[in-house]
Amino acid sequence: MKRAKSAICAIMMILVLSACAGSPPNDSAVSSSGQEEISGETEEVTLTASLENGSDGMPEQEEKEEVVVMDELILSIGDKKITVEWENNESVDALKDLAGSEMKINMAMYGGFEQVGSIGTSLPRNDSQMTTSPGDIVLYSGNQIVIFYGSNSWAYTRLGKITGLNEKELEDTFGNGDVTICLSVGGQTDSEAVQSFDFEDRSVMLNSGYEMPIMGLGTYSLDHDTCVNSVKALLQNGGRLIDTAYMYGNEEAVGEGVRQAMEEYGIPREEIFVITKIYPSQFGDPEAAIDMALEKLDIGYIL
Repeated sequence: MKRAKSAICAIMMILVLSACAGSPPNDSAVSSSGQEEISGETEEVTLTASLENGSDGMPEQEEKEEVVVMDELILSIGDKKITVEWENNESVDALKDLAGSEMKINMAMYGGFEQVGSIGTSLPRNDSQMTTSPGDIVLYSGNQIVIFYGSNSWAYTRLGKITGLNEKELEDTFGNGDVTICLSVGGQTDSEAVQSFDFEDRSVMLNSGYEMPIMGLGTYSLDHDTCVNSVKALLQNGGRLIDTAYMYGNEEAVGEGVRQAMEEYGIPREEIFVITKIYPSQFGDPEAAIDMALEKLDIGYIL
């Protein structure tokens, strides 16, 4: 509150000085508008107003130096950066040290489910028997990195998980010939760490690495037939985002609409983004709630 009052006083002083200097009336109008919008979070609101209005009358925001907020191990193929959720273990730390400048690893397809490449040295390892899934990155024999686009059971040290590609994209990327991966260590600035909206493509990149449309269909209160027809109409006309929930009582209808649209209009499942939500009464067993939603939707996965 004190912060807001201080900001209001500061703007009033600017108004007084502007009046004495013979400023045009529209400057005062802009400042007054800015004063009315001030709340407990003055700086954020003022910045938003300035960006939206593009106003010359608003006080200029002080430019802040970009600060690196996170160092990360970066995996890329060519110019494409692959989003990875790395493990917190000695193996990853050692790999990060090796990739300090840049490290290229020539991978080779093996077994129809993985790409394998030699690191050129041995890393700390803590092997355990596991069954991998698409996107898993592991250390094999301490000196080979393995990226899975399929599944295998063996003793590995887990390194990370690719989160930015679905199963089809993983197979397209790693299942069509040998690749060369690049490991490097970089950082993100505070602005880069915030996922930005792409209003031209009408999408937003999520922290998981998936791109989600920002416009879609909400299905709250829609009965079964209305919901099915609405979902089909949305998808037929280019929409790709549908929102439902356990409490809406229409997850089955959403799934039916999606399946019919896929069959009738030839829309690939991976183009369709479906959101559902569990209810607080289900928080005690979220796995069961998710399984129930998957069964009701019957579209393979929720995304």
